[in-house]
Amino acid sequence: MEGLNEKIRKEIKDNNIKINSLFVLKKELNNLRVSEQKVVNYILKNPFEIFDMTINELAAKANSSEATVVRTCKNLNLKGFQELKYNLKHDIEEALSRFYDEILPDDTAQELVNKVFKANAQTIDDTLKMLNIDDFKIALDKLKNANKIAFLGHGGASSVALDAYHMFINLGLNCLWQADANMQLIHAKSLNEGDVCIAISRSGEMKNIIDSVKVAKKEGAFCIAITASPGSFLSEIADVILYAKSANTVFRNIDTAERIAELTILDALYIGFANNDIIKTREALRASAKATSIQRVTK
Repeated sequence: MEGLNEKIRKEIKDNNIKINSLFVLKKELNNLRVSEQKVVNYILKNPFEIFDMTINELAAKANSSEATVVRTCKNLNLKGFQELKYNLKHDIEEALSRFYDEILPDDTAQELVNKVFKANAQTIDDTLKMLNIDDFKIALDKLKNANKIAFLGHGGASSVALDAYHMFINLGLNCLWQADANMQLIHAKSLNEGDVCIAISRSGEMKNIIDSVKVAKKEGAFCIAITASPGSFLSEIADVILYAKSANTVFRNIDTAERIAELTILDALYIGFANNDIIKTREALRASAKATSIQRVTK
């Protein structure tokens, strides 16, 4: 890693290239003790220095102790400091290989298609690795028992929320969706205990989404966040967080693939819900198909 040029190093430090290991460290930060957080914060700020360090050197740099570093690794479900270093180095090297997959002006149609498909496939794989299955189960159980489900999204996330709304309403459920921020607040206010609110925000910092989630929680609804940002305001106030991870490689500052991750999480929730009662699901889908059959053109 010593030969890493400064341009690529800056890309990573600016979070334009996302590293799985650093993502996990940031996500788990608040679950650690204060002494362990000092170790993790040092790694997050200085990921390139870790590779050649001994455990004693890291402890000294982080104003901690060797025992604390060992305990930190254990609480991160790692076998030890060496595994932490290996995972970090592997993920950075993998991310750097993706750096060269960015779309270039002189790319052929075949190269463009290859890069877009590869980025989308990588995004789904990264999201699966990040997904906490226990949190997913909690979200699914809440949906199975929900009286009403509200889907919230702003901007690009609004179309993702609409797609989920279409899926779940086809099952005969009481669902809500609106693109308008004021209507989202009204929908949130209509929720009660036993209802579920699903908020989709990549940054986790969109004010209208956060305001709606606050209202929904105040009324007693269970709130599920789908976001790419651990430590965001949305992730702090939601009851369950499902992380959508993007490789973000096709265009450096545009999350072209993150929408795929969000949709895939929602697809999994939908299939999990539909699979709970196959007979009821089939009846609901037949009823939806019959209701929309008038729109089909037949010869």
